[in-house]
Amino acid sequence: MERVRAHVPRPGAARPRGRHARPRRWLDRRRRRGDRVLGARPRLQPRHRARCLHGARARQSRAAHAADLPAHGARTLDARGRRDARQVTIAPPLPQRTPESALFWDGCAQEELRLQRCASGHWWFPPGRQCPECWSADWRWERASGRGTVFSFVVFQRSYHPAFRDALPYAVAVIALAEGPRFLSRVVEIAPDQVRVGMSVAVTFEEVAGTKLPLFRRA
Repeated sequence: MERVRAHVPRPGAARPRGRHARPRRWLDRRRRRGDRVLGARPRLQPRHRARCLHGARARQSRAAHAADLPAHGARTLDARGRRDARQVTIAPPLPQRTPESALFWDGCAQEELRLQRCASGHWWFPPGRQCPECWSADWRWERASGRGTVFSFVVFQRSYHPAFRDALPYAVAVIALAEGPRFLSRVVEIAPDQVRVGMSVAVTFEEVAGTKLPLFRRA
């Protein structure tokens, strides 16, 4: 009958290595010293304890730093680093004023819808340096009637910019002006579901952030 011999490590032999061979960490020297003073027995310290303490100290440090930050606009950071619930006012996007459109916006400031008209009698919009019909460079700005009809329209049920969220729902229409050009703008002073193709409209002006915008209402 064969005997089974137990393996006994020789004195001075290397200890096994690996994660499972490591002993669990004790509390640091200061904590053990405090436990002795209080009469508490030493305890085993979990491996993740150091990381937990470090994470708690990091969160406290970030909160203290956030409390010292100046307020940015209408939003601030609370003790936990989160945005508060105060509302932020966002300005709507406005059309860019260019050298070609400067006189158009000057007319809007005086509540006049101005269009370019060449010597041959063609009206056009948007502004350009020459007539798109006859390519004439002989033209001038003239006041249009401001009347037209709805050529097509769409009703927005969803806001694609935060500044328009409170205006939902609203109608945007292509207006066929009486002079011929087509003009893209909003239809106001009427429920969006009452806008119809072919409906007669007239220009009206609304000031937004210091700029008067040409909108249209039912005539």
